[in-house]
Amino acid sequence: MPKPECLLKPRWKEGFRGNVDKFSGDYAKLVKGFNDTLDAVIGPLNVSADYVDRISKGNIPEKISREYKGDFNKIKDNLNRCIEVVNGLVAEAGMLTKAAVEGRLGTRGNVGNFTGDYAKIGRSDRTPECGCRLC
Repeated sequence: MPKPECLLKPRWKEGFRGNVDKFSGDYAKLVKGFNDTLDAVIGPLNVSADYVDRISKGNIPEKISREYKGDFNKIKDNLNRCIEVVNGLVAEAGMLTKAAVEGRLGTRGNVGNFTGDYAKIGRSDRTPECGCRLC
């Protein structure tokens, strides 16, 4: 029977789980509980990491539809909001580009759809750092 302290040694590898079959009784329950806890934490973290990676590369995924509990649901909601905003920016930029190509240079983006720095992208009344007016 392995000693319980061997469970605590830092030998972490991605995908590592304790082998429940090597234990019996309460030790097997402990290892199973530990494995289940890892799955419950690492699964949503991997989904989050994948989504952030994809968004950072311009590959905007569909919204996350799975329900999570607690803090992971907040992360999911925030990632979904990020997806909405980026998709909105892409659509707005596409609309403005099309209008410019068609000669409709008076067309402006709807800044009200965005907040913070995202709203700055669509404002046409900005004055550059130098103080001159470009339009």
